[in-house]
Amino acid sequence: MKNITNIDLASATTVYTGINFLFSILMAVVILIIAGIFGGLNFITGFLSIVSTLVFGTVVYSIFNGFAQAYIYNSLVKIFNPIAIEIKDNKIIEKISVIRTAIIVSLVSLIILVILYLATIFIIPMLLSALIQIFMFSGQLAIAMVLYQIFVYYSDSMIIILLLLVIFISAFLSTAVCCYLYNVISPKVKQIEVRLSTENGFISIDYINPINVGIIFAVISLIVNIVEGIVIGLVTTQYIQIAVNGVIGFIGSFIVIALLAIFYNFLVKYTGTLKFKLESQ
Repeated sequence: MKNITNIDLASATTVYTGINFLFSILMAVVILIIAGIFGGLNFITGFLSIVSTLVFGTVVYSIFNGFAQAYIYNSLVKIFNPIAIEIKDNKIIEKISVIRTAIIVSLVSLIILVILYLATIFIIPMLLSALIQIFMFSGQLAIAMVLYQIFVYYSDSMIIILLLLVIFISAFLSTAVCCYLYNVISPKVKQIEVRLSTENGFISIDYINPINVGIIFAVISLIVNIVEGIVIGLVTTQYIQIAVNGVIGFIGSFIVIALLAIFYNFLVKYTGTLKFKLESQ
């Protein structure tokens, strides 16, 4: 096992932003196609401002999030044990640390959410208050009531603390489960296959196999969604939800993860690769 002791900030920010930019473009195209099918040219024209805002907002947020995740990770590994991975023949990721990864991922998620909350603690309530008045004066009382409930929740520090705690626990558990399942299942299905090189003391990911990474995460998602479907089925007696959850989770995860790898392989030709440092334990 080798520790990921440092993530290059510039490459992490660039790659993260580039991938999200391509996903936002893809989403914008899908939105415009759906608008065209159901509403024609007028709907497409009306949705142009929405999709442009979507793309621009994605880029701005991705620059912050990509840099913040890498920076926070580099800071946390000075206090906590870093994420560790086991690589075979410099190309097959055989194992990922479970508890370490879960702790780091959940802490990074928590810190970023706290930063976002503190950055918007005054703006969001003011915006919600203005929207509530607008909908009330226009007679849209139902929408105004929903916004008021959001305003109350957002302004209550105890609710925010409980929400952050729930998100932290959820991120920890979901990451731990996914890493554990990967370590157990991947040798029997498909392991993540990459092509690595060394540059100025950093390890560069030059290529990610889209099919392998898509299949393994689709299988993991299938297992997780089947378990969730069983729980929902026991509570609601709607057992068809088991099959629905499984199919959606498998297909959706394969498409998203495979696209992520495809986008990464395309981008690194122009933006450079993701770089990080590996040190033996």
